[in-house]
Amino acid sequence: MARGSVSRRSRGWCFRLDAGVDTVTGHRRQISRQGFATKRDAVTALNNALSELNATQPAALATGGVTFSDYLSDWIERQRPYLRTSSLHSYRIAVGRIVNRLGDTTINSLTATEVQRLQTELLAGGGRDGRPLAAKTVANTHVVLHKALADAVRLGLLDHNVVAAVDPPRVPRPQLSVWTVDQLRGFLRVASSHRWSAAFVLLATTGMRRSEVLGLRWSDVDFDDRSLSIIRTLTVVDGRPV
Repeated sequence: MARGSVSRRSRGWCFRLDAGVDTVTGHRRQISRQGFATKRDAVTALNNALSELNATQPAALATGGVTFSDYLSDWIERQRPYLRTSSLHSYRIAVGRIVNRLGDTTINSLTATEVQRLQTELLAGGGRDGRPLAAKTVANTHVVLHKALADAVRLGLLDHNVVAAVDPPRVPRPQLSVWTVDQLRGFLRVASSHRWSAAFVLLATTGMRRSEVLGLRWSDVDFDDRSLSIIRTLTVVDGRPV
């Protein structure tokens, strides 16, 4: 559903209306009007604009709607302010998988059967050189597709999200192999002269993630209080440290 707001400006009142995603271009639409003498006038004008927009949306949806290629190219850019660089990179990869198979499909013609077929194809050979993708990777793609269409529903471009009717692939729990205390002590003893020995101790004794340890700076360490603060992480995105 479209949403709007009313606010006061130096020259009177104005309204701004988020009209969702254009079904032809796939880009976000915003409508704004200003110069109203009173707040009531601005609210009345906003309600009229909402009524006109809602009256035209069903017809726009019936025309076939925007394709996944157009919609997702706009949608992924709108995720940029809300995601970490590494998460945005993962989203982009998932979007690429979806567009490769559903790019010409309109988002409002997608069926649950097609979503299931997409997941099956990815599991069978959606990786590089046609290699099968791991269940966790396909499950992550399911999450991205679900969120993208949930946003389309929220913006009034779709009336329901078909991905909600499809279960993601079951991700098997990995069998973990954990060192004993003696093994860990032996490793730390041997690694004590290594240039990364301090990092190994932190990993072994604090439960910090690798990206958190690598993101530490001297300014994050308080020697008087004998503590450190996790302020940032360091990871690799598309072959570059971020």
